[in-house]
Amino acid sequence: MKLNLDLHIHSSFSPDSLVTPEEVIRIAKRKGLDGVAIADHNTVGGGMAAFKSNTDPDFIVIPGAEYSTEYGHVVGLFLSEEIRVQGRKPQGYTLSPTLPFEDVVQAIHAQGGIAVLAHPFQSRVSLPAHVFKGPVKVDAIEGFNSRAGARANPNANALAASCSTEYNVPALGGSDAHLPWEIGRAYTLVDLGGASGGAVCIRESHHLVKQAILAGRVECHGRHTHRAVIPLTELVKAYKRRTYRRVPYLLGWLLVSLLEPVGSWLEKPLGKGRDSQRAKDQG
Repeated sequence: MKLNLDLHIHSSFSPDSLVTPEEVIRIAKRKGLDGVAIADHNTVGGGMAAFKSNTDPDFIVIPGAEYSTEYGHVVGLFLSEEIRVQGRKPQGYTLSPTLPFEDVVQAIHAQGGIAVLAHPFQSRVSLPAHVFKGPVKVDAIEGFNSRAGARANPNANALAASCSTEYNVPALGGSDAHLPWEIGRAYTLVDLGGASGGAVCIRESHHLVKQAILAGRVECHGRHTHRAVIPLTELVKAYKRRTYRRVPYLLGWLLVSLLEPVGSWLEKPLGKGRDSQRAKDQG
């Protein structure tokens, strides 16, 4: 049995998204996904809200959160409560100051969660080996993030896929969606082996997905998102924070971004994107 899961989505619990957790589920199902992971900035609230509201036993919702560390963003999957770092709960979204990488990973693992290095090369070109091979290390890397190429480094996903191969780390796919139409633009094909959907309860499905990821029985696929989503997301953040003085600048940024041709990012069926990356089967 194989599942298509978008393992990196933001909801209205993030300061830069307006999509409610319930809307995430509806859109994901409409796009043919078998499940999602909601990973809001510094909070598991959106993921837990979606998990509790999901009434479809055949649709998987994985609660998660995304944290800023000195080595980039780390997504925690399969969380059940807010993590504590240095005795406190991370709150809000800020790029600085960052949280200690090892503390974040340890806090995720303490809940039985999986630590995923998200879009690690969107603004850098290298990472120290201990992130993948040290005593405190991530369990997986985002091999394809739909938004990664829209920022400073257009080769971000290629570098991540190469890193997955070099360090024998499972590569996952996630859209990093903040806007409704981004959901499902990247996803992870998870091989559950011989499990059958009808006989699997929610608790067991989480366990099976987790074990498949850790064993490397995954493939990541995706299509790059148009770079205009970045200023659009910043406009959402300005609206929610009422920092309206930034709006003229952001509208200008959006206008410049829209000059890019749109043909390469129009909607296509799952699995048909020309930008798909495949994670090496490490099972």
